[in-house]
Amino acid sequence: MRFLRIITQLMVFLCLCIAQVQAQNFPFPQNKTYDYGLKPQNASAQDAQKAYNTWKTNFLTPCANGRYRVKFDNPSQTVSEGIAYGMLLTAYAGEQTIFDGLWKYYLDHANNNGFMNWRIEGCSNASGFNGATDGDLDATMALIVAHYQWGSQGAIDYQKAAKDHVARIKQHEVESGTFVLKPGDAFGGSSLTNPSYFSPAYYRVFGQFTNDQSFWNQVADKSYEVINKNLSVNSAAGGLVSDWCSANGSHSSQAGGYFSGGRRYHYDAARTPWRIATDYIWFGTAEAATYCKKASDFVRVQLGGSTNIKDGYYQNGSVYGQYHNSTFVGAFANAAIAGEQQAHLDASYTDLANLNDDFSYFNQSLKTLYLFQLTGNFFLPTSGGGTPVNQKPQVAITTPANLASFEINQLINIEANASDIDGEVVKIELLVDGQKVTESTGSSLSYGWQNSTPGTYVLVAKAYDNDGAQNSSASVTIDLFDPTVPQNCQANLERPASNWVVRNAWADQNNQSGTSNETNYLKVTHRQWGQDYLWVINQQKPLQLTPNQVYQVSFGLQVDPNHPVTAIEAAFVSNISWNGPQQVYTSAVSEVTSSSGFKNYTITLKAPANSEALLAFKLSWNGQPSTTIHQWLKQIQVCSSNGTPPPPPVNQKPEVSIASPVNATDFEAGQTINVAVNASDADGQVTKTVLYIDDQKVAEANGGALSFEWKNSEAGSHILKAKAYDNQNAENTSTIITVNVIENNAPAPTPGCQQQLGLPASNWVVRNGWNDQNNQSGASSGAGNIKVTHRAWGQNFLWAINTGKPVQLQANQTYELSFELQSSSSMPPASLEMGWVSDIIWNGPKQIHKLAVVELGQATNGFRKYTVRLTATANTTALLGFKFSWDGQPPLESSNYLKNIQLCSQTQEKRRRSPKISSYPNPTLNGVVQVKGIPENLSSVTYVLRDNQGKVLTSGTKTIGEEKSFGLLQFDLEKWMKNPGSYLLEIRSNQYRKMMTILKR
Repeated sequence: MRFLRIITQLMVFLCLCIAQVQAQNFPFPQNKTYDYGLKPQNASAQDAQKAYNTWKTNFLTPCANGRYRVKFDNPSQTVSEGIAYGMLLTAYAGEQTIFDGLWKYYLDHANNNGFMNWRIEGCSNASGFNGATDGDLDATMALIVAHYQWGSQGAIDYQKAAKDHVARIKQHEVESGTFVLKPGDAFGGSSLTNPSYFSPAYYRVFGQFTNDQSFWNQVADKSYEVINKNLSVNSAAGGLVSDWCSANGSHSSQAGGYFSGGRRYHYDAARTPWRIATDYIWFGTAEAATYCKKASDFVRVQLGGSTNIKDGYYQNGSVYGQYHNSTFVGAFANAAIAGEQQAHLDASYTDLANLNDDFSYFNQSLKTLYLFQLTGNFFLPTSGGGTPVNQKPQVAITTPANLASFEINQLINIEANASDIDGEVVKIELLVDGQKVTESTGSSLSYGWQNSTPGTYVLVAKAYDNDGAQNSSASVTIDLFDPTVPQNCQANLERPASNWVVRNAWADQNNQSGTSNETNYLKVTHRQWGQDYLWVINQQKPLQLTPNQVYQVSFGLQVDPNHPVTAIEAAFVSNISWNGPQQVYTSAVSEVTSSSGFKNYTITLKAPANSEALLAFKLSWNGQPSTTIHQWLKQIQVCSSNGTPPPPPVNQKPEVSIASPVNATDFEAGQTINVAVNASDADGQVTKTVLYIDDQKVAEANGGALSFEWKNSEAGSHILKAKAYDNQNAENTSTIITVNVIENNAPAPTPGCQQQLGLPASNWVVRNGWNDQNNQSGASSGAGNIKVTHRAWGQNFLWAINTGKPVQLQANQTYELSFELQSSSSMPPASLEMGWVSDIIWNGPKQIHKLAVVELGQATNGFRKYTVRLTATANTTALLGFKFSWDGQPPLESSNYLKNIQLCSQTQEKRRRSPKISSYPNPTLNGVVQVKGIPENLSSVTYVLRDNQGKVLTSGTKTIGEEKSFGLLQFDLEKWMKNPGSYLLEIRSNQYRKMMTILKR
């Protein structure tokens, strides 16, 4: 009997255990191949398992009653984001006990809406209140995964919990009526949202799981709309969204409490490529593929690969981050799934897998999630992929043209066409100013529309497909005018906002004041406690005026009700200066009365004797505005009072630039150089972009983006330029850049050279006036290089001196010092002095024997080689020193790297290569420059000076003769360098060719 009782008790215990932990349907690892995108060929579930084990060991900890929490950056705290990350990981890893403990912890600390308070002190009380939407979304998705992993018949009904949570998110964390995702249940919406919270793949799952696809598909659509607006409004490179923004894409005034006002691609925004990549691999969403390719190409083309990623970018692609970590690397690696470049994806995966972020909560959590997805273990749990998303139809208004003008009562033929790649178009609607005026079945629409009221009208076509998806065309704006009223109008001057700049005595254009687009209006923002006036000047669209003719300047103005403008002055002005117009030709003032909505104004001005002028408005307030204020202008036009026909609008040239490589970058012969060209057109569209190398056309692309992989084995300097053409056949040429291709054959050991004056780092000390070697500055070993670090807010210079390897010098002997330098990307030095010094003292060298100076300019990717010549003044033993100099105290830490430091006597035979010719001073104030490094065996050189468009300004031959002094030539170019800007000086002989960019201030 006792034996039977023991057996019975054991069976009951086993049954209870089985009831607590159900069998897995998807044991780890699954290693699935997704239905969409590439998969790293070197992906290994062992990498994901190792990351997961590290995450559990370092960050997972138990509370009482079977609860678990995830330790935050402060290990005594836990945040809802971390709980949700843990729920996703344990659901896919199949660890039900831990999953249930995390979910119970979430519920233990929920607010009245059912969302976990975002920060908890250990296992006890909340210290950060209300929900954070990203954690709530991840937790809900994890519950759905758990339902498919273990079923919902156990102690926790995962299916019901997930459906309940979807309903809570719909009610409290999606803004009613707009479908904008709120960042929390208690704040945000259209005025403040976070693109890195957007999870369109989850929304599609929520819709299918709760049979509410229509609602959740609209939330997904709105997410892409906000992302694309954010990229467009802020001229972002690649997929660099900002941490925070408003629903119209602009930076939000409510994000002041976040890092840099939420304006940068920082640790929030860095997750966006991962979340969008999920929508692609699960559902094949076209918008996801487009975004991910942008993000992946930014890394592959502009950065030159994953290993060059840093932890922070401005939206224009400029880097400010210093560290290389999993948060940024892994998200971009996931974007590469849709990037269509297998080799880049494989290299990105390797980079991520090799990173060590073991003790960083945020980095290690995301690294583990990233690796789960990259290895095929972050799958839609019902299968390897989801039901394909019905693609929206595409629709466009083909006639009339944008900004066309018609007489009132004229019958205007409006035509629109639509197509659908995965179905058919069933209907097209035509909307005028948002109101439907007609519709047509099928994929085309033709309608005759007329109106008797002058004004501006916006046309939009909306197409519907056979699965209910809809899409709207780009808007077309037309103007109706009364032919009985003299026209001669130059209209629509409010668009685009980028044509306008603001000025006042405090240079407010750089201090939160500015202009921006808002629907069809020009939004003018004046900062808090700015001056009591603000100039707004259209610098990009000069007016074509008849001298001394009378004109009416008309516009609509809506004032800020909190601090309205009291007067507005319209003016014809010359060019702009730092504090306003350079010259006011003529102006007139109108008082402004406060009113709700827009009020129309007309101001009469007489044209100056000049036929060309800029339009300007001066807004005035009674006293300095105590808050940030906004005014809106619309329908700005300038009309003459006679009946002469208006002059034809001047087509603006497209803008084009070479985004990469950076000017004056060095490459080895045979190395692949990724060239990226971007072009845009303010009043039309770019139809073609062409790339030229050394004046030879090498690549062409339709539209405004061109990528080209150039592999060249010819050593020397090469000129790159690009041309762009718009839809009215206007063309423009980029500023030219030069790249230097150097021979990559390793030099034979050179007799008489003191090779490797770099390593070990212990040979080097740093010094300056504040004894920075003991204050975070110092020298350390890198990967085959010396890392010289200068602390933030140190002196504006830092000596690095090799005390461990003195050099023997002979009197009157010329030596060649060569080295490679990689400058700090965030805080590069402005110049570098190098040469021989005596012993060191507390603040630098005791005595300087000989120095040479190199002006460094902007930081470039990778190492750049420099060569200087020094003549010894006596037989002596000296130390090699480098003096780094900055323009003022560096506010950030600056890490710079030196390698391949070599000192050779000049009489030793060197391998043939392009000499290191350079210019000084650069920038120049008066056009006089000295060119250094002319080879001693040359008697003359040929020179060519070009402007930044490649146009030859002057050329000739310079006889070295008596002027030659240690390879130095002087050029007086002031006659041709008339204006400030960049110029290209070419120096060449039968053997050598060197390009140098000269800056004129």
